[in-house]
Amino acid sequence: NVQEVTEIARQILRGLRAMHRQEMLHQDLKPSNVIIHPERGAVIIDYGSTLVAGIHEIATAFERERALGTLGYSAPEYFLGRAPSRMSDLFSLGVLVYEALTGQMPYGEAYERCQTVRDFSVLSYRPATRFNSHVPVWLDGALKKAVSINPQFRYDSYSEFEYDLEHPNPKFLPNDAAPFIERNPVLFWKIAAG
Repeated sequence: NVQEVTEIARQILRGLRAMHRQEMLHQDLKPSNVIIHPERGAVIIDYGSTLVAGIHEIATAFERERALGTLGYSAPEYFLGRAPSRMSDLFSLGVLVYEALTGQMPYGEAYERCQTVRDFSVLSYRPATRFNSHVPVWLDGALKKAVSINPQFRYDSYSEFEYDLEHPNPKFLPNDAAPFIERNPVLFWKIAAG
């Protein structure tokens, strides 16, 4: 059910916001790290990969050979050795929501094999509507933005994403879905005047 999934996503967003206010990134958001509590709703668990501000500056006794997190849910910046941000957790949440709605991953199996910028640049987002006809086009647009390969094209704030999960954003609607006067007001008034 689309509505149930978006409600769970909103609850996870609240948890991520609380973590980010404490200057923490979860870095391993995936279905098995979210439980549904009968009274509290969706709860994020497993903080083993969490990045805490200041901690990463402390010298550790070991080097990591691979990024933390689970490949299919990790943002591209982890694969590329770039600094993660709260937008990295947003990417993981977008993948989680996409999978909950479709049973698929947004970029298919090829995503996990990517290692370079070039590998990521050839990926194509697979519309959620292809796998689940109940997913509204505007919701698919919100998911596509949340899981953008380039973090600069993701949402600037979690509240924007949360809003777009429940409200049709005109940017994500096909041009023919808007009334003709909104799509082409000049032509509309020319015809009306004629």
